[in-house]
Amino acid sequence: MRTRTRAAFATFTANAINVLIVGVQAIVLVPLYLHAVGPRLYGAWLASSEVLVWMQAMDLGIPNLMIQRIASAYGQSDRQRAADWFTAGIGVLALISIGIGLLGAAASVFLPTWIGAAPDESALLSSCFLVGTIATSVTIFANGFVGLARAIQDTFFLSATLIASAVAGLLTSLALILAGFGLWAIALGLVARATVSLGGALLFGVHAWRADFGVPVRMDQGIVKELLSASPVTALGGISYTLMSQSEILLVAVLLRPELAVVYALTRRAADLGRSLVDMIGFATYGGLAHLISSADRATARNTYVRILGLHLSCSVAVASAYLAVNRSLLEVWVGPSLASGIGLIMLMAIQSIVLGHSYLINLLYRATGRVVEGSMALVIEALVRIPLLAILLLAVGLPGLPIAATATALTTAVVIRRRTSGELSAEPSQVPAPTPLVWLVRTILLGVALFLGLTIFVPRWPYVLLTGVVIFSAGCLALLSIDPMLRVPIRSAARQMLQAVASPR
Repeated sequence: MRTRTRAAFATFTANAINVLIVGVQAIVLVPLYLHAVGPRLYGAWLASSEVLVWMQAMDLGIPNLMIQRIASAYGQSDRQRAADWFTAGIGVLALISIGIGLLGAAASVFLPTWIGAAPDESALLSSCFLVGTIATSVTIFANGFVGLARAIQDTFFLSATLIASAVAGLLTSLALILAGFGLWAIALGLVARATVSLGGALLFGVHAWRADFGVPVRMDQGIVKELLSASPVTALGGISYTLMSQSEILLVAVLLRPELAVVYALTRRAADLGRSLVDMIGFATYGGLAHLISSADRATARNTYVRILGLHLSCSVAVASAYLAVNRSLLEVWVGPSLASGIGLIMLMAIQSIVLGHSYLINLLYRATGRVVEGSMALVIEALVRIPLLAILLLAVGLPGLPIAATATALTTAVVIRRRTSGELSAEPSQVPAPTPLVWLVRTILLGVALFLGLTIFVPRWPYVLLTGVVIFSAGCLALLSIDPMLRVPIRSAARQMLQAVASPR
């Protein structure tokens, strides 16, 4: 039996495991990469890989639009409409994937010169980037099937595929770097991951069509027109978000030098991993909220929305606290003192991770109400402000200017979009309780204690880093979620459903 809770649980669990695999990959492989290719070439690859992330955002926002529209039709039991949206969306994504592959092939010629790669390394970097482009194109197409799974609340199989693809990428890169393949180990690891993802996506697509739709395949011209009319804005929204969130390393490489890009990237890596874990709360609930808003239970959507935000913020604070407490020691034991940064930059990145993740979640849930175009436009406006501000503050105050600029713009956007979302969701007789002052006090204390530990305790040993990080995160989450009146009852209910989901077959 499918439920929104089980679907969210499967999505979150798989993505959490994926984040852990990425974390293990970083711990194991980054030192090997630095030894095999050197800081300068690795810094150039990190900068070029941000361009690959930009390319992945050039999906025109189609997957998110598909999730919202398919979930809405599916919530109203209109299987033909849901199937038509999937057919149109996956067809457009196929064309986009081909176009992005061609665009990446052209970019691979000029990219090494643009980011300042050494002349003797340019050909290798260009070839690896081209292979990465192919993997990116495949991933974009496969994401259409991921969107279908989240829309119809059947996420188990593709969640398992996500884990399998992450393991395939890790093992491929590890084997190749140990065999002396250098930078090719990274690029071919991306190919292995994309190949497994595509295979799982196609299998799921065939099964879902037979089991959930069972209707004729047709290309609805009205839906295609809606996709094409909305795609310029949704595309700009996706590209804008990616540019403003994945351009910092590139800016450091271009405006300063590639070696500093490595320092900034490694300092941010643990924060990014933690934020990726917490961001899964939004990705796991987006389809369910869109489904809920279009169902007979729409009146409960406001309560659900507030609870999602509360859960995300408390978990974000716990993750940021763990990062703040141990990241200085982590950098020393992981990559050595030459690539480690100070506690000031770490503190700013901890704050940034909370604000940026929460701001994007607010925008994502705003789009779940059906305001896909409006939410995308908000991202465009934010990017137009943030990107110049990133460059200005980077040149003015150095690396700390980047998290300062990002935090200021994200916080402003979050306030505006949350007000708009509240207006979209219908009120109900029994309002969800607001966070108590005790919740805010505990969040503040947790961050304060973590900052004190980060300032006063420096133990560059893996047991200290791992144990302290896990304890702070776990204790912080447990304390915050147990005292929050918004979350106690739904978390207990979700836990029971999760246990049932684990104990019983699909």
